[in-house]
Amino acid sequence: MGTMKDYWKHREKRLAKHKEYRDQRNKEKPWLRKYYSIKQRCQDSGSSSYSRYGAKGIKMKITKDELEFLWVRDCADKMKVPSIDRIDNQGDYELSNCRFIEMTENNRRKRKKNSVFTCAICGIVFEDYPSRIRVVCSRQCKGIMTSEKMRGNTYAKN
Repeated sequence: MGTMKDYWKHREKRLAKHKEYRDQRNKEKPWLRKYYSIKQRCQDSGSSSYSRYGAKGIKMKITKDELEFLWVRDCADKMKVPSIDRIDNQGDYELSNCRFIEMTENNRRKRKKNSVFTCAICGIVFEDYPSRIRVVCSRQCKGIMTSEKMRGNTYAKN
C-alpha cells in the first residue's frame, strides 16, 4: 500500500502529462477548443453562458470537421485572437452561419448602438457606440466648446 506522498507524486506526474497532451492537441487542432466552448454554451445548462445561448434556443449544428474547414478558410491561425462569430445572431451554430473573425471585431459587433448622437456645437448627427462618451464631434468643435466654456456660455449651435 502506498503512502500519501506517493499518491501526490503520482498525481502531479499524471497532471503534468495531461497538460502536455492538452497543449500539444491545442497546437495541432486549435479549433477544438472553440468546438467545446460552443458545445458547452449551447448544451450545458450549468454553464455561465447557457442563458445567452442554449436557453434562447441557439443550437450547435456544426461538426468538428466543419469547424476545421472554417478555421482554414478564414485563416484563423493568422489572427491574434480568433473568435467564432455567428453572422445572424439569432441563428444556430452551423456552417452557413459561422465564420472566424478577430475577437476585437466580434466585440465591436456585439455593442448596441445608441439611436443618435448630435454634436453640441455644429449639430451634426452621428450614430455612436454607448461606450464612447462624447459631447462634440471633432477637435475643431472641442476647441469651440472649450472657448465657450471659458466665456461661461452654454453650447450654442451655429
